[in-house]
Parts: sequence; structure tokens; C-alpha cells
Amino acid sequence: MRVLRMYDFLPTMFCSSDSKEKENLFERTSKYEEITDRMELEITSYISKASENEMSPTAIGNVEAMLKIVDNLESIGDSCYLISLSIKQKDEKKIEFSDHQNQNLLTMFDMVKEALNEMNHNLCSVYVDVNGSKATEIENNINFFRDKIRQEHNQSIIHGDYSYQTDILYTNFYSQLEKLADYVINITEAITKKKNT
Repeated sequence: MRVLRMYDFLPTMFCSSDSKEKENLFERTSKYEEITDRMELEITSYISKASENEMSPTAIGNVEAMLKIVDNLESIGDSCYLISLSIKQKDEKKIEFSDHQNQNLLTMFDMVKEALNEMNHNLCSVYVDVNGSKATEIENNINFFRDKIRQEHNQSIIHGDYSYQTDILYTNFYSQLEKLADYVINITEAITKKKNT
């Protein structure tokens, strides 16, 4: 799936010290984001035309689920692009995170990747067999870890451990990753809601 490939660019961009590699990945992320935007418009247009005819309650539920899935896939693409912009901004402003901050963000990258893999598994499954419990567990773990990072970071701000720019950018990273995970769980919830209609 294209959004998974797009997401995979991000940890590489974040860790790489090769400016050419990073610029290439940024350009590819930007290109993929444009594709996801077009995908949403084309699929939404097709579904809208298909739904002009009278539909059964089941068909209406299917359309609503598909629209929610497509909308959240596009939002995942947007989030990936925003994170790539944060990486670019970090490089341009020569902002360095501490080893602990870097490790926190890499852990969060891995957790969100796990959420995306589970989302993809659910999308490729027979929807009546999807219960969403694993996706919900992963989402709860991400939220818990985000809260832990935020509490630690708030203490660091109080103690004046970081500059203002470092503070803002670090906050952007973990907030954007958690927001992306919200879009991911929304897709599984759309599947399970469709199953129950």
C-alpha cells in the first residue's frame, strides 16, 4: 500500500546524515502525498456517482465506511508529508535532539509502523472477521507512550533543558505521529462498524 511505503521514508529521513538521500526522500514523500490527494478525489467522486441511485441500508453502510476509509488514508498521507516537513525544518535550522529524545521518537516511529501494519492487515481481511482488538491495543500503547513523552518533556521545559525551537519541534514530532495513529485506528473502526451494520 502506497501510504505504508510513504511512511517508511520517514524514519530513514530522520536518521540519515546524507543530505542527498534526505532530499530525495522528501521529494518522493511530496509526490506520494499528491497521489493520495488525487486518489481521494477520484474514489470519492466515483462513490458519489454510484450512490446517486437508490441504495439499501447495507449499501449505504458500505458507502459510509468506504468514504471514511478513503478520507483517513488521505489524512495519513498528509501527516506523512507534515512529518517530512518537520524533518526538513530540523535540518535547515540545525536543531539537534538529545539521544533520549531521538530514541523516544524512533520508538514512536516503530509503534506507528506496527499500527499501520495492523491497519493494512485489517483492510486486506474479510471484514466480518475483523474485531479491531489488536488495533485498539496498539493505539492505546501509542497514546500511553505519547503521554509519557509529553510528561518528561514538560519537566525538561521547566528545567530549561532545551531551547524554544527544540521544544516546539520535538513537540511537533510526537504530536504528529500520534495524530497519524489516530487516522490509522479510524480505518479499523470504519471496518468494524461496517461489519456490524
